[in-house]
Amino acid sequence: MIACIGDIHGSYHGINKLVELGVGDDVTFIQVGDFGYYKHLIKDYPETPFKVYFIDGNHEDHKYLFSQANGDVTEVKKNLFYVRRGSVLNIDGYNIGFLGGGCSVDKYIRLRNGYDWSEFEVIGDEAADKLIEDVSDLGGIDFLITHAPPTDVKNEFMPPLKKWQWGLPTDWTDVSEAQVQRVWEHLGRPEIYSGHLHRPFTSARYNARVLDINEIITVRG
Repeated sequence: MIACIGDIHGSYHGINKLVELGVGDDVTFIQVGDFGYYKHLIKDYPETPFKVYFIDGNHEDHKYLFSQANGDVTEVKKNLFYVRRGSVLNIDGYNIGFLGGGCSVDKYIRLRNGYDWSEFEVIGDEAADKLIEDVSDLGGIDFLITHAPPTDVKNEFMPPLKKWQWGLPTDWTDVSEAQVQRVWEHLGRPEIYSGHLHRPFTSARYNARVLDINEIITVRG
């Protein structure tokens, strides 16, 4: 079985609950970003019998996380694997594309109040192009995991962003969301699972699912 987990922001109570319930290594979990990978939090991550693969979102210590990465997938703690942006993995017989990263709409609020913000959160062309090329070489994927949903999916269920509420410049655009849209279209709009918006949503039109915070859903099996 493969299941997806929504944003967790460094809170492991959901993971701990799965351990308490006796979930074993017959289930593989994929976390859709905003894992909350910070040095002071990751030390408390529990040991699990099941594997968890995660991508980065826009709430991570990206510099620290990227320094831990070695290749497309890195085991950063026992049974906890970081998947680098633009990677394709075969998990339990399924070819899965991964594209972490996302833009913080609260960037200027965070900076104004002395909180962290990382320029590395933004998805660049290199990772996006690598994913397109690797999937093309494979001939397709079974589904795609991103932090930010594609623009079309977000616009289907969410009202337009009121930039003034977030202190954003009037010409601000979500470049990471646009990158996901571009990759998704290049790949033929495959089934896609995302987080980032902190609201659950299923799009039958686009075969897409946006997960809520701490939400867990079965994807295969």
